[in-house]
Amino acid sequence: MNEDWSVLALFGPALSNIDLTANDVSVNNGVVIAMLCLATVLVILRFTARIVLRNALMADDWAIIAALVPRLE
Repeated sequence: MNEDWSVLALFGPALSNIDLTANDVSVNNGVVIAMLCLATVLVILRFTARIVLRNALMADDWAIIAALVPRLE
């Protein structure tokens, strides 16, 4: 991988023990998917508890759904 000259001018050459081609995209994607699944399960449990306990669904419940839905695209 070629180093950018402007980065070289600001920071100098990379250390020999650093791999500039390494990335953690798959690890990051796994964590994001796990958190999305956890959030979805918790919202489902919240709605289930509200319905079982016969509590009214309030604006905060619908706001949670509104916040969760765009992330499912």
